[in-house]
Amino acid sequence: MFLASGRKEPRDGGVIIAVAEDRARIEAIAAGDPFVRAGVCAYRVTEFVATKTAPTLAPYRETRLGAMRLTCRARAGARPCSCSNGR
Repeated sequence: MFLASGRKEPRDGGVIIAVAEDRARIEAIAAGDPFVRAGVCAYRVTEFVATKTAPTLAPYRETRLGAMRLTCRARAGARPCSCSNGR
């Protein structure tokens, strides 16, 4: 499940905070992204344990989460690609 997502500034990719039963599930979700399959973007998954959260995210404290960093492979000077738009 995605908890939060958004584009990076400068607009060369995005970040997704996700929770799943294990890292393999998050990697499978990333691999299924149409932009990844088209070779336009790539994800880097970083696991972390949330020790502090907003009250509404309390159920995920001390849970292993994944931060998925989306990186665009758009050519230099091109306008930002749509894969970083609102993800």
